[in-house]
Amino acid sequence: MAMGLLRLPKMKEIRKAPKKFMECFQESTVDVDSVTFNDKAREKQRQKSLKEAEDAAEAQRLIDADKPKFKKKDKPEPEAKRLTAFKRRKEESKADLEELDDDYRALKKWKKGKMTD
Repeated sequence: MAMGLLRLPKMKEIRKAPKKFMECFQESTVDVDSVTFNDKAREKQRQKSLKEAEDAAEAQRLIDADKPKFKKKDKPEPEAKRLTAFKRRKEESKADLEELDDDYRALKKWKKGKMTD
């Protein structure tokens, strides 16, 4: 009696293996789920577990069908990140210039007499 692998197991080590080691392996065309046990009690248990798995998968598909495909998550607003020194200085100078402009406008109004102290 000869034994062999019908398909490679899903293992991290096998996925990371070089391709040259996997070149010679060919997956079998045999459907693994259709292979039966010789022991009738064990085959009956296998059929029962396959049916339960199929029913569970069908129930999950029905549940998933009711749910929307994409769900927007409410992301909390990220905390203000610390600005780089260049950007921080740039914003400070911009704020200083705006304040200076406001003071200049106020001075012009005061000189024209439109504004009192």
